[in-house]
Amino acid sequence: MAAKHKLQHSSITITSSLSPEQLLTISEEVAAALTKSKGTSNGRKFFQYGWDVVDRQPGEMTVHIGSPRKTLLEFVVCAIATDHRSKITTGIGGFRTTRPTYIGIPVGPKTLVAYPSYRAYMLDLGRAVERVDPACSVRLVERTGKPA
Repeated sequence: MAAKHKLQHSSITITSSLSPEQLLTISEEVAAALTKSKGTSNGRKFFQYGWDVVDRQPGEMTVHIGSPRKTLLEFVVCAIATDHRSKITTGIGGFRTTRPTYIGIPVGPKTLVAYPSYRAYMLDLGRAVERVDPACSVRLVERTGKPA
């Protein structure tokens, strides 16, 4: 099991009148747009890694951020139908951390390596669904119990 990190439970939950399949399609389009953006998303800069949708099933997809040999962050996107609405949620499944050191001694906090890319994805997903369905509800959580 990976070491714990304060951002490991970051997620976005969107409730919309769109179908679960429409929400997953928008989700894939957002991931594709970020892959082609070469490190910027709506003016925000982040280090760009490769994105791979590694598993796409009805109502769910798994995305890896990293290189073909090394996954830096893995997240799952689930879309389900509820009473007259649909809900899409993301969640981090696996991640790598790094920590600055000086002569082998840790001198700073751990960071999630590909978190800026994942955060850009969450923000862009919320905006993309809001463009199609202005009546949707978007809830972004960066730390457990602390809505952004």
